[in-house]
Amino acid sequence: MEEGQRLPIGYVVSHYPFISHTFIQREVLGLRAAGFDVTTISVVKTDGDHVLSPTDRAESAQTLNVRPVSAKGLWRHLVRPALANPSAVLAILKIAATGWWGDPKPLLWRCFYVVEAILMWSMATSRGVEHLHAHHANSAANMSWLASEFGKRVGRGPQSWSFTLHGSSEFLDVERIDLGRKAEAALGVACISDFTRSQLMMVSNPEVWDHFSVVHCGIDPEKYQPAPASLPDATAPFTVGFVGRLGSEKGLPLLVDAVADLKNRLAPRPVELLMIGDGDQRQLLEQKCRDSGVVATFTGAVGQHEMVPLLQQASALCLTSFREGIPVVAMEAMACEIPVVAPRITALPELIEEDVTGLLATAGRADHFADALEKLATDPDFARTVAKAGRERVLAEFTTDHTVSGMVAFFDEVLP
Repeated sequence: MEEGQRLPIGYVVSHYPFISHTFIQREVLGLRAAGFDVTTISVVKTDGDHVLSPTDRAESAQTLNVRPVSAKGLWRHLVRPALANPSAVLAILKIAATGWWGDPKPLLWRCFYVVEAILMWSMATSRGVEHLHAHHANSAANMSWLASEFGKRVGRGPQSWSFTLHGSSEFLDVERIDLGRKAEAALGVACISDFTRSQLMMVSNPEVWDHFSVVHCGIDPEKYQPAPASLPDATAPFTVGFVGRLGSEKGLPLLVDAVADLKNRLAPRPVELLMIGDGDQRQLLEQKCRDSGVVATFTGAVGQHEMVPLLQQASALCLTSFREGIPVVAMEAMACEIPVVAPRITALPELIEEDVTGLLATAGRADHFADALEKLATDPDFARTVAKAGRERVLAEFTTDHTVSGMVAFFDEVLP
């Protein structure tokens, strides 16, 4: 490789493209525009329900998918490399199995990771990839780690790796996902917040702490613009919005309770709930809305190209999550000058300064979320001030340009 030329990078994600991974897509496109050769690699091929926009379809068409794999692919990308390099296979099996010999179930899964890592290494090598970067410390990171170790022993293909750490789910069982070992094995870790970096420091060797960088996720502020009249006056209908997966970690029964409480406080003023997204709690939440008398609209999953018009219908965005990283949807709402109410947990205060760029509430307390929403609903001037300050905050630190420049600096520092 010529002096000054950057290593071709494989971006590894559990599913790519994916509705909840649009920020990764923006990062990939931004790095390519900055001159990086980025190949996207999806652990599992994304189904059509998550490939909704023209950009999604274009990205899907050029993404390498580790699974499913054809019989011909198995021979080319697994059997042949494994037979040609048995010592490398044994070496990465030892890495994968360390600490798990007495527990057959996780050991079996780690054997699967070895198989998938060889598949990914071979596919990535065929595309000229020389470094792997995983988003999230999940199976994508497992495979990237093992594939790079295989490459080191074979002497070609990707022989190094790094990852972006989001949190906070990765901190629920750091031993099971080998978070400390991953941090020590990677060339570097891009943490999405100072909180995330601090939690990684807690479970890793101090000797590698200087390899941890903070790179915020970001949004495209040109796509997320304020609606002409995004904030109603104190008598207009008040719509509480939510965007995301309808799963247990989001605490959404609390959101319904908070909206029901707000409805009683503001009566006879109409209060509605707008749920943008889908998930396994949808039926439960729909029934809870009916039981609580909350007027709610459930849109189901939508493509990124449909997001802004829906988001602009909200008078406020409310997140009642039990755990979060720094939610990109909060940045999107703030860029649209929609005031955000979020729990006072993890890294959220790094984005939301209380009563300045948004409102923070006590996690698990529906009444506290109702208090914050009532403050926005009954004081339009305050809501407008917060909303404008929120957009300014996002423009200052949480745009795709900031993310890309941060990742450029990260790769320039950690890559040879």
